[in-house]
Amino acid sequence: MPVNVKNLIEKVKKSRLLSDQEREDWLKKMETMKEADLVELESIMDYAEKIDWETEIPKYASAVSKAEEIVSTTASQLKFS
Repeated sequence: MPVNVKNLIEKVKKSRLLSDQEREDWLKKMETMKEADLVELESIMDYAEKIDWETEIPKYASAVSKAEEIVSTTASQLKFS
């Protein structure tokens, strides 16, 4: 499926997920990317823009924190056994 490069460039320019430097880097990379890579980039950006990062990141951070706690507790128990 052909990608509309102009629309993709606008998506990259407007993306709130990229820093200014990342945005510049991606725009430069896009000049030499193959069609298939541009299509994949567009689908990734579409997916990423749909995620509610304000609610998703805390969920993952909480899960990581719990996992770290379990690993720490298990490591402590192994030291003393």
